[in-house]
Amino acid sequence: MKIIGITGSAGAGKSTVTQQLRTAFRIPVWDADQAVRELYLRNAMIIKQIEHLFPSVIKKGHVNRSLLRQIAFSEPDTLIALEEIIHPHLRKEIQYFISRQYKARQTLCVLDIPLLFEKGWDIFCCKTIVLWCDKNIQIGRLRKRGLTDFQVETILKNQLPAQEKIKWADYCLSSNLSKNDMFQQLQNIIQNLC
Repeated sequence: MKIIGITGSAGAGKSTVTQQLRTAFRIPVWDADQAVRELYLRNAMIIKQIEHLFPSVIKKGHVNRSLLRQIAFSEPDTLIALEEIIHPHLRKEIQYFISRQYKARQTLCVLDIPLLFEKGWDIFCCKTIVLWCDKNIQIGRLRKRGLTDFQVETILKNQLPAQEKIKWADYCLSSNLSKNDMFQQLQNIIQNLC
């Protein structure tokens, strides 16, 4: 089985591509962002650890993700502390996801991880795909998500520039193109991988 890592800076188009992988190609995808959201909802131990470090972000026993994001991106030490809580759980979930795909005899599976190279998660992958787009397009997409200019700037500062990620990737996929053109590029990559 080939494990493919997909990454790209925020707003580069990963969600669009992983949706195509799931629906058009029937390839199982593990989504790091979704895994974190689920940990915030269902993992009582993580909620307690977050409450201990950042009591103001817990509202009625739930993590206020928007407030946590504001705090985490305002101070580098805060983001590091949060990652130290979350990352060991994510590593276990990745290993569990991969073992399930092996048992199901999948030929390909995908790990969608925004910080794939930055945090060394590419160690799990046989091949990697980087999504990229022009910076103006990227910033526009992030603003449409309701992020402030400060949040956009902070997110981009914490991620490697697209040019760096492209150097490390096995495949590059531009999301500057139409969805049809992106799909064609993706189809060529999948055929190559198979």
